[in-house]
Amino acid sequence: MNLRYHKNRPFLIVNTVHRPAKAVRTEHKGWGNMPGNWDSLESVAVVDRVSDKNRRSATVIIDLLQKTLIHNRYSESPAADVLKHYLDKYAGQSNEAMGIWLARQANATASSSSLPFAVSSTSAVGSTQNQPDNDFDFNK
Repeated sequence: MNLRYHKNRPFLIVNTVHRPAKAVRTEHKGWGNMPGNWDSLESVAVVDRVSDKNRRSATVIIDLLQKTLIHNRYSESPAADVLKHYLDKYAGQSNEAMGIWLARQANATASSSSLPFAVSSTSAVGSTQNQPDNDFDFNK
């Protein structure tokens, strides 16, 4: 995976930790072979860049913009099922992250577009040369 292509868009990163369930007698032989003896804890983060550290530690990485699975440690499960599960489970966080990302993109686009007037740092004090038109009504 080439990480330089995994930036400037939102990614859902899921880290899963498995630990013994409460009140499990871990001193008994074979306690780990029973599925009910484990608790799984998930921590979820939405980032705009996948780092090497994220790639090493994450259980699942999903590109939210393209809705694709980037990294999957659940090799026994089909990628489509894993993608659907996490997009459904964390739909609220995904939608909120996409909203924030789209708002930032809109701000970046708006700030880089040409303004109706230019402000010059070399203009004289009191000069009206680079001032906006005062007859524009903001209440329209």
